[in-house]
Amino acid sequence: RTFQQNGQKIQIKDKEKVVYEKSIPDGYKVELLGFSQDLKKFFAVIRRPEEQSLSGYIYRIATNNWLSTEYNSVSKPVFSDDGKHLGFTGQTDQTSIIAGVPTTSTLDIFLDGEVIKKYDVGIRSIYSDLEEYAPSVAFNPKSNNFAYIVNGVQGDYFRQKGHSFIVYEGQKGPPFEKIEYPIQFSEDGSNFAYAGSFERRDLEKPSYGVFCGKELQPSYEGVSSIVLSKNGKNCGFIGSHSSNGFYIQDLVINRKPIRSEQTFSNLIFSDDGKSIAYIYHNDRGFVQVNDKSFGPFS
Repeated sequence: RTFQQNGQKIQIKDKEKVVYEKSIPDGYKVELLGFSQDLKKFFAVIRRPEEQSLSGYIYRIATNNWLSTEYNSVSKPVFSDDGKHLGFTGQTDQTSIIAGVPTTSTLDIFLDGEVIKKYDVGIRSIYSDLEEYAPSVAFNPKSNNFAYIVNGVQGDYFRQKGHSFIVYEGQKGPPFEKIEYPIQFSEDGSNFAYAGSFERRDLEKPSYGVFCGKELQPSYEGVSSIVLSKNGKNCGFIGSHSSNGFYIQDLVINRKPIRSEQTFSNLIFSDDGKSIAYIYHNDRGFVQVNDKSFGPFS
């Protein structure tokens, strides 16, 4: 399916036939469009220029059935696998009466056309170093239970322990300075993973941690390629650290570093979760591995 914006109307087309049309407010343009897996529902991130907004724009989310309120920034909307639910987060700057500039923000957790929770956060909670429209929500593919990221919470406790956390099934995860990697679920819905940064008071201290299910994995100076097996029993990632002036990468499976090399490719678990494939590079060149030797994997 394709779309076009005709004046202030969004037209969704199946080949050349217009199958859906929705009006949007004056001055807004479509910046991002997405569909549910069955293609029956869509979302559109629309925005208009606004000089007073730190992001430079005012955003709204339009869907088949509803139009959100205005926000200074939004995360990428996400459909549940069955297309029945849609979630995103939206941020509204709160301007100081004295200084006349944004000082804090309100973060709305938006689910199925309604705000289900609000948080007071810092003004850089969403529009930060993350890719524009990075997702801040996720759905369990089996239960449709909703998880979301809250970055930059204000308050004494979080100033001491960290400013950011995720919420899943009504429970807060451990505090981080900032959640850096989106939440991902295993295919069977039994496990989930994400990563965040810690405040670095000591430059030698590892600054990133990966959280899988109920366990915090070993911390590193950098993390990448976080992956879960389909059955949710195994969690892997690449952790980077410095050694004698060089950066080294560790392949970590279920909290255990099992191999160190100069660089690794993305990791892929087998369907049964009993082996993992990757490519690594060292002084001898590139080597492709289908690895069962560092188990036992579940």
